[in-house]
Amino acid sequence: MNNFKVARKEKEYSQEAVARMLGVTTQAYGRYENGQRECSYSTLLQLSAIFGCTIDYLLGNAPVQPAAAPTLAPAEAAALKKYRQLTPAGRSQLDTYLDFLLSQESASAIKRKTAT
Repeated sequence: MNNFKVARKEKEYSQEAVARMLGVTTQAYGRYENGQRECSYSTLLQLSAIFGCTIDYLLGNAPVQPAAAPTLAPAEAAALKKYRQLTPAGRSQLDTYLDFLLSQESASAIKRKTAT
């Protein structure tokens, strides 16, 4: 028995969201989760990254999940959850927009510094 469902629920993801992150159908992910279909090693690596756990834990070979990463502020966690639900194209667009915002803030900081 695998721990896909347990890991997914701990992250509060829907099957649809995980399937979208993997680039597979919801039905295909559901089959992985229910043990009706084996997934490739690369899919296991992706799931491990998505859920923040080891492949051994996902496959049920490790009794407990390793300690979690440092806790994020609620707003950061909410933003990360939304980011992870985006398609790769959506993530790329968001990354571009974030770069734009950072460059605008940097330019504003330089203007303020030179004005003083």
